[in-house]
Amino acid sequence: MYFIIKSFARNDAMIENLLMKREYFPLEIIDSDGKISINEMIIPPLHRAIVKEDIDLRQAYSAIDPAMSDTVLDLKDFKSWDLRPELLRLKDIDPKIRKGLMDIRLDRVHFPKFPWTDGLCIQKHRISPHGNNDSYVKISTEHISAQYAISKNIILPKEFLEEYDLTLEDLFEDFQTINTKNTGWRSHNVDFRDVYYKNFIIALNNAVVKKLYQLY
Repeated sequence: MYFIIKSFARNDAMIENLLMKREYFPLEIIDSDGKISINEMIIPPLHRAIVKEDIDLRQAYSAIDPAMSDTVLDLKDFKSWDLRPELLRLKDIDPKIRKGLMDIRLDRVHFPKFPWTDGLCIQKHRISPHGNNDSYVKISTEHISAQYAISKNIILPKEFLEEYDLTLEDLFEDFQTINTKNTGWRSHNVDFRDVYYKNFIIALNNAVVKKLYQLY
């Protein structure tokens, strides 16, 4: 449960401007000449409420399927398969299949086998394949800065930038960067293939934003 006080309720149109989109953190960017570059930094910042209060496992569970849908769309849109042949395996994985039993406990939601990430373990402070230290994205209160390359054709609402304390900066002719002074997370041994983590964090952030600003 997040205990940030709602200063006011926002209507649906206002809330829409606060939501993250998968397009804001693309797997690749394409310049005006058609040259493709792969984005190495794709995991977005965590909402400040998550950093303050940890992951609400009920909201995390609700984010699993939206993240699966967006991962499918990311992989369908991806054009650089020849640049990353090891990613070819991702195209053939059926996202509807969750192999193995789901284990829900007070401190975690765990899929022993899960599309794209082998396993998926969601804890209050960390996302990892199996709940160990081999590979993870975990909440961090340290101020870790990051830059995300994005096409200038993508317009980010002012409200969204303010909600996540982000700034924009021009990067060459076709691109801009989203800059943050605090990602809210630290990672270990997470690479481009873990695109599902990106979409899971987007879906989790959006669940938190809707909870914060909508009346129930």
